Amino acid sequence: MKGKTALLLAVATWLVFLAGKSLLTNDAVRDRPEHFPTDVIFSAYREGSLGSILLKLYQDQHFEFTWSGTRAVAKGLYAFHSDTLVLTATKGTRIIKGARQMRFVVDNGMLVELPNVTGIKFLGITTDQLHKGQ
Repeated sequence: MKGKTALLLAVATWLVFLAGKSLLTNDAVRDRPEHFPTDVIFSAYREGSLGSILLKLYQDQHFEFTWSGTRAVAKGLYAFHSDTLVLTATKGTRIIKGARQMRFVVDNGMLVELPNVTGIKFLGITTDQLHKGQ
């Protein structure tokens, strides 16, 4: 009987460990709720010499900035102030080249980085459900 109890305790401990590890390392739990493609309300994209750059804004005020060449992904919160998009990285992280915050102005179907400190310069807007009818 003691052997069965010890075995059950060991299995239960292992399952609790695995569940806890999964929760602690899951970006969706740590950074934002899980999204479906329909949650993307704004996106901008361009090809670069070292791969593509993709920015996605979600309905819940979170963003993802992805560089295909390095497979790097930056996450954080965004806000629009008039025609200016402000990205702020998740606490303790950076977006690119040490920048904790980036600003873009919406100009004629483009996002133009202001000032151009990261070298991104611009992204072409591919989805815009935020500025419909403006």
